[in-house]
Amino acid sequence: MGTGQAPGSGAGASPSGAGTAGSMQPGVVRYYRSLFPDPGTVLDVGCGRGDFLWPGAVGVDLDAASLPRDGRRVAVADLTGALPFRDGVFAGALAKDIIEHLVDPRPLLVELRRVTRPGGRLVVVTPRDVPRAVWADYTHVRGFSRAALQSLLRDTGWTPSRLHRMGPVPLAGRLGVEHVIPKILSVPGIGHYFGTNWQAVAHRTEGRGRETMSTGR
Repeated sequence: MGTGQAPGSGAGASPSGAGTAGSMQPGVVRYYRSLFPDPGTVLDVGCGRGDFLWPGAVGVDLDAASLPRDGRRVAVADLTGALPFRDGVFAGALAKDIIEHLVDPRPLLVELRRVTRPGGRLVVVTPRDVPRAVWADYTHVRGFSRAALQSLLRDTGWTPSRLHRMGPVPLAGRLGVEHVIPKILSVPGIGHYFGTNWQAVAHRTEGRGRETMSTGR
């Protein structure tokens, strides 16, 4: 993903084991696209070079120099402020490797709720609160426990439906089995070692209601 703010205060590039900007494996892109089954435009927050800008997606990033220049729809914006989009224009949003770079991630998640339509989906990928995951990148300012990420989503108007470990599984990309990584990482021991990130799927809360989460351990 790309840079959303200066190191230490905003969103930045941080590979979560699936690849780096410009070298993302096609299977990883297909996997994340599959998380947005409803028709409509998806916003990729901190899109960088545009690895996840599949047809119809829109990207936003602070670093104008990193954005693709091949006609794909992108915008330049500080991810800690207002996003340059109208209310309710997106079917969903992807925030992969972003919120761990923000001192306060709440304004961004509130903005993402604003620009998604009712029932819109949010997918967040961010490091777990383990040192080897958090401090592998000096621009990280935090990691998240399961409870902290759940609370953050709910406090910013999102209802989490799934939360599980995510991370690099050897040979998964080569074998094309990215879609079963969550199941692999649900195995005790394997998940603790390879599952260095959380992946959360949430939906825009209407009336600030709460739902019971289904979690993978």
